[in-house]
Amino acid sequence: MIFLKKTSWMNSSNQEFLENLYNEFINKKKIDVLDFSFKSEFNELKNNQYNIKNLFKKSYIKDEQYKLNSSESTNIKEKKPTLKKILFCVLDSFFQKNGHKFSSINPLVSNLTKEDLFQQYITSLKKYLKTNYSMLQKKLIKLVLENKIRYELKTYENLYCKSIGFEFLHIDSDFKINWIKNYISRKSIYSEITEKEKKSILKDLIKCEVFEKFLQNKFPGAKRFSLEGADVLIPMLSSVIKSAKNEKISKIVFGMAHRGRLNVLVNILKKPITHIFSEFCDTNKRKKNISGDVKYHLGYKLIKKFEENYNLKLILQCNPSHLEVVNSVVLGTVRASLDKNKKKNNVKNILPILIHGDAAICGQGIVQEVLNMSKTTGYNVNGSIHIVINNQIGFTTSNSMDLRSSRYCTDIAKMTQCPIFHVNADDPEAVIYVTKLALQFRNTFNSDVFIDLVCYRRNGHNEADDPYVTQPVLYKKIKNHPTVYSIFSTNLIKNKIITKEEVNNKVKEYRNKIENEYFLYIKEKEINVKDDFLKEKKNNDDVLEKKVMNANYLKQIANSAYLFPDNFNAHFLVNKIYSNRLKMVKNKLKFDWGAAEVLAYATLIKSGISCRISGQDVSRGTFFHRHLKIHDQKNGSSYIPLMKMNGFSSFFDVVDSVLSEEAALGFEYGYSIASSNTLTIWEAQFGDFANGAQVIIDQFIVSGEQKWNIKSNLVLFLPHGYEGQGPEHSSSRIERFLQLCAQNNICVCIPSSASQMYHLIRKQAFLTKKKPLIIITPKSLLRRQETYSSFDEICYQHFKKIIYSKEILENKVIKRIIFCTGKIFYDLLEKIKEKNIVNICVINVEQLYPFPKKDIQQVLNICHHIYDFVWCQEEPLNQGAWSFFQENIKLLLPVKSNIICISRKKSASPAVGSFSCHKIEQENILQKAININ
Repeated sequence: MIFLKKTSWMNSSNQEFLENLYNEFINKKKIDVLDFSFKSEFNELKNNQYNIKNLFKKSYIKDEQYKLNSSESTNIKEKKPTLKKILFCVLDSFFQKNGHKFSSINPLVSNLTKEDLFQQYITSLKKYLKTNYSMLQKKLIKLVLENKIRYELKTYENLYCKSIGFEFLHIDSDFKINWIKNYISRKSIYSEITEKEKKSILKDLIKCEVFEKFLQNKFPGAKRFSLEGADVLIPMLSSVIKSAKNEKISKIVFGMAHRGRLNVLVNILKKPITHIFSEFCDTNKRKKNISGDVKYHLGYKLIKKFEENYNLKLILQCNPSHLEVVNSVVLGTVRASLDKNKKKNNVKNILPILIHGDAAICGQGIVQEVLNMSKTTGYNVNGSIHIVINNQIGFTTSNSMDLRSSRYCTDIAKMTQCPIFHVNADDPEAVIYVTKLALQFRNTFNSDVFIDLVCYRRNGHNEADDPYVTQPVLYKKIKNHPTVYSIFSTNLIKNKIITKEEVNNKVKEYRNKIENEYFLYIKEKEINVKDDFLKEKKNNDDVLEKKVMNANYLKQIANSAYLFPDNFNAHFLVNKIYSNRLKMVKNKLKFDWGAAEVLAYATLIKSGISCRISGQDVSRGTFFHRHLKIHDQKNGSSYIPLMKMNGFSSFFDVVDSVLSEEAALGFEYGYSIASSNTLTIWEAQFGDFANGAQVIIDQFIVSGEQKWNIKSNLVLFLPHGYEGQGPEHSSSRIERFLQLCAQNNICVCIPSSASQMYHLIRKQAFLTKKKPLIIITPKSLLRRQETYSSFDEICYQHFKKIIYSKEILENKVIKRIIFCTGKIFYDLLEKIKEKNIVNICVINVEQLYPFPKKDIQQVLNICHHIYDFVWCQEEPLNQGAWSFFQENIKLLLPVKSNIICISRKKSASPAVGSFSCHKIEQENILQKAININ
């Protein structure tokens, strides 16, 4: 039973899992994804001809009893536990649960003395025993006090109470818990780091400190958000990169805040330091059509080449001041790469590393949203490594009672049962140990893991800020505290791993390198910045696919998209919807919105373009119109016809998202920028739901290209329409999007028919110059017959930026032109028809931005005798598209003409809450619009 004696993970709760895993190992399945420790143990089982099932049968070991027995031989018959064994059980439980509370994880707080620790342990032990072993309390305490188990106590102290605080007992899985315990007991913190690694760590610490001091010297007071105090982050990330090959990682994507970003850019991603100098001096040459961003928001890309044809791609994503928001974007880019590799049957390990701030991780709600999504089907990325740069202060606030309501800033990680490793940033060896542990855990279990890097901030929030103003006592302590480099180099010299002269030479060598780079920069004066983020790709103008789709081929595609198996028990309403769609193909019915949308996706898949649509309840559609996924009414199974159409290089995916807007939209934005051959769509359940994702819209979608030259073809579906459903569910805040339009950054459209929707989706997919598209989608129009389209309109037409009746417009009796957009177009036509009015022409603007100047000018050229123009909208006067339209139309109107707006009155709220009031308001708008004096 040698195998049992040296492991702690084999117990009854793991039996079924281990049996299956071992059988797969024997049959040579999943060998590549097995952790090395399991391969070793399974090989030993195999070589000794053990049967893992029989081992469980023969073993009397139970989970808690085995904890006491790991160092003793086991017997077939269960023995009565001795007093010492019970005490071992108490020790085991106590230290695993409470060890982190006694650990020396804070570099600014004096460590507990051995006596302090011992006394706190005794106090906690008494409390524990009183609850669990009250009859044995006195005898057990006596054993401890008499030092009869001093050695064992010291062993637990070394494991759980040094520079690392382990938190993992909140995890439900006994297997994961035992895996972590086994790792901790099997791998000593300090014996795991070789002398070669220690020298490498020192080299990274030197680079980090010299870089920061050089910038401070050359650019005093300039913002750089230095890493000083958390210097160990550089060797930490270097360690992950060095382990990448063994862990079969092909790409690492970083998302991080400002703190230490410049240091990471230079020392991890190898961004030329001359670029950093040019950004400080503001002399770099950028593309004229790029607005750019501040240096500590910029990202970078690097392909790191190793031996044996192994290349590792490193990407640091650009991000704005809303620091934690980039987390969702990073995960979206990773998922896009994973999906692309999966389609090519090329399984690769892509690692997201999210670097948080301690105040932000527990203060920003998007962190909770991202964690909640992390294990769901549509958003799973096989786990992330979270590193918290815990400098114990948020801007000027350091009292934890003012920062959070939990013990640790990482307590939020417990919601998804992630292991949390708190580590003292002044102990680089412990940090590297934890980094390796975290990486192996993530890759073994495809699960998130958190590293709480407890450190400090040597300067103020930025280098122009004086921290003594608000934190005098704390910063006196920090001023006298030695740097990480100083502590570690002294330790290495003391242990004769390196000489002081060698250390000084390394410092001098790196300082000279930076000095030389700075000298070259001063000599050149200007730097042409060249990196992937700013590289201008050669694109044509917005060009739609020229080929007109053959009608017969389109019908074949439609028939495939609208079919499900005969033995599938669809709901009778859904069955009717699909049977009607087949009639639409035969011209027996017109295409409704859902049918047109589904057909658009089907044609894209057949053209080799993938589609991903996500959002709350998108597979059915909030308004019961889409039905991409069909549910069997008898067995609950589901069927997605479009998934059966996946091509060689294209796929279809529909994701009913979690109840999240900000993180979900950020994820889809990330997906869109990383997947050039995929049309990515996010739908809000109602248009106003996008309010919760405004940060993503403002700081990524509409400005990402100007700030970072990042292109996205992301589509937003925002249901909009004044149907009397109250303030929020009426408006998708069109005015906000139009206020954000500039420099051809996005496209904003409000299609009025099923064919317009069809052509708009296809147009977006085939654009050669990627732009985000905002589609203000309808609600009641989904059921309005006038909006349905014939097969010919679907097959042969194209997207029209404005819609009007040319025959009516050319009528010489026309006196007024009403411009409008959205649902009210049909309300006006209906009212005009009802009143038999012949002197008004209604023009519906389907594309608001880019403003269809040429199309409207052509209309005005036809009716140059008209001077009466109206913009009619359902929204209040201070909302909707009026302000935007007025500004753009006024230069096109004939001289001496005027345009007025007919709408609801100005309002702080988007709409009234009363349906009867809504109807009265709507009728007043229509009457005013058609009333010509």
